[in-house]
Amino acid sequence: MNHSARGLRRLLNFYGPYLGAGVKVNCISEDFTEIRVSMKLRWYNRNALSTHFGGSLYSMVDPHLM
Repeated sequence: MNHSARGLRRLLNFYGPYLGAGVKVNCISEDFTEIRVSMKLRWYNRNALSTHFGGSLYSMVDPHLM
């Protein structure tokens, strides 16, 4: 199954862990060598020290390290 970079970006933005953590895929390069993701600090992805929760950070990069 072939995906364009734009189509894959849209598909990944509906990935369950991304929706739950508030992660957004901003850009995927045409040759799929670079992916830019972001996550704004919200009440649901904040830890006790008012920084990003580590599990949310891990879910942000885990699918792309293969």
